[in-house]
Amino acid sequence: MDGANGVNGASYDGTNYGQANGAGAAELSERDFYTLLVAQMKSQNPLEPMTNEDYISQLAQFSSLAQLGSVNENLMYLQMYQASLNNTLAVSLVGKEVKVGTSELELTGGHCNKVWYSVESDASEVKILVKDADGSVVRDEVLGAQEAGEYTVDWDGKDSNGNSVSDGTYSVEVIAKDEDGVSVSTTYGIRARVTGISFEEGITYLILNGQKVPLSDITEIHEGDSSDGE
Repeated sequence: MDGANGVNGASYDGTNYGQANGAGAAELSERDFYTLLVAQMKSQNPLEPMTNEDYISQLAQFSSLAQLGSVNENLMYLQMYQASLNNTLAVSLVGKEVKVGTSELELTGGHCNKVWYSVESDASEVKILVKDADGSVVRDEVLGAQEAGEYTVDWDGKDSNGNSVSDGTYSVEVIAKDEDGVSVSTTYGIRARVTGISFEEGITYLILNGQKVPLSDITEIHEGDSSDGE
């Protein structure tokens, strides 16, 4: 036996299979698999034939690959379905007020969206820091003692000295401490009306008075047409 046996345009050299037409690798179907398996069995050394264990092992490997292919295909359809749902939800949000878990503030024309924050327990001192793109604090505002709860605050676009800062991207941080100086847990973000939708590279963004945020960052949705941040 010469170690090669052509079957339907395929060849076997004792180790690897190849396309006789040189077309390159292609997707292996179930029919192709069994064709190549038969070719392998015909080409095997009669003194060292394929054992039952080897035969079953190859069948099991192909079965596993086929199942993985099916899983990948189902995941692809699931992702497409999820993207469709996200797009539908995003469109329905236009005109509604949302809370977004982000520290980013976009200052345009001296105005930006409202900041919401939540204090987990009573605090003897709460302050808000506004930082520029370099991380430098431009506004340090002390709000005093506050009970546990949720609050909103407007930044007027001015620094700690009362001077207007240039438009751009800023970040906010809310810090709270109790009467013993121990940090109190806080959460914060922005609250504004959805004025538009943007779809970019498979990601859905909400436009909040000019500020773009991912749909996934939304924490709450409210009815109404709040003019916050305008």
